[in-house]
Amino acid sequence: MVVLAALRMKEKAWVFFYLTTGRALLQALLVMIVLHYGYGVTEVILTGFISAMIQTVAVIYIQYKMNKATYIKYHFNLRITRIYLVYCLPLMFSGVIFFGLNGLERWFLIIYVSFNDVALYAIAFKFALILVLLMQPFGMWWMPKRFEYLSKNGTNTTTEITHISIVLLCVLTVLVCYFSPFFIDWFMPPSYQPAKEMVYILAVILLSKNLMNSLI
Repeated sequence: MVVLAALRMKEKAWVFFYLTTGRALLQALLVMIVLHYGYGVTEVILTGFISAMIQTVAVIYIQYKMNKATYIKYHFNLRITRIYLVYCLPLMFSGVIFFGLNGLERWFLIIYVSFNDVALYAIAFKFALILVLLMQPFGMWWMPKRFEYLSKNGTNTTTEITHISIVLLCVLTVLVCYFSPFFIDWFMPPSYQPAKEMVYILAVILLSKNLMNSLI
């Protein structure tokens, strides 16, 4: 994630696009393959792990090519390695916390409910996640630049853009809540229809999360 953020900050949008989209397409292809051959939940989850590992290898290779001279110079320098670890460990712990906010709840759900209920929750979450995906382009542009705008353009301009982001977030939340049930009706089997009731709750939760990100 650190390398992907660095690619965004260095305006290497196409490299970032290839890495993220390539992982998504690879995982979708692997899921189709395992489902075609009749494998179960474990194998579907394994496809996510495989695609993540391939993306990690690609990121390491790109990072090495971009910083080859620096990498060779400091490769065996323990002091530099210690500095990197001190910088990266908090980011890794934040990733663990993010997993607790986005994924760990399914581990607890499976203790109390059936796989079918977890499947309904997963489908509802994916549709509610459309809200995050729609806001992501704005967030990817605004989050790294908000302090720069604050220092160069002042409080009024920065506050105005923040207000615009909040209004946009609220409008997108209404649209996701309105259209998601229609898409579930059109694209999902009848057994997944109860997921429509969960979309509203999850959309409001994601609204609150994105609202906090806009204000912090």
